[in-house]
Amino acid sequence: MRTQRSTTLLVLTGALVLLGEGCGGSHRPAAHPAAARLVVTQTVDPAGGIPIEGAYSYLRVETRDGAKVVEERLRAKETTIRLDPGPYRLISFQRTCDANCGNLDPASDSCDRAFTMAPDKALNASLRVSYGSGCTIRFESA
Repeated sequence: MRTQRSTTLLVLTGALVLLGEGCGGSHRPAAHPAAARLVVTQTVDPAGGIPIEGAYSYLRVETRDGAKVVEERLRAKETTIRLDPGPYRLISFQRTCDANCGNLDPASDSCDRAFTMAPDKALNASLRVSYGSGCTIRFESA
């Protein structure tokens, strides 16, 4: 009886951990009261070609030690992320559609760049994607 109860508890704990992990993909942690705004704008260079089946753009913000703060698909030309003051790295990557956008290719055309958020300030990040050639990131104060 005791072994069955322990096994059941272990299985339930594992299921809860997996459920919690599955929900964390686009979660944004609560920002500090002195949080700053990172305003990300993306453009696509049409000279590099456009994937005929489509593509999704993603961005990730990591701390200096590589811990993920935010990772999400860009659903608009511009998005704003609130971040606590400190050093970060912005990573941009694309996932092209493979026959349809229900099947995505691995990340490609990526770029990254370090930046630092100052308290109560805004920082603009301009991403320029050129499919097949990568991307560039430019920062400027808002």
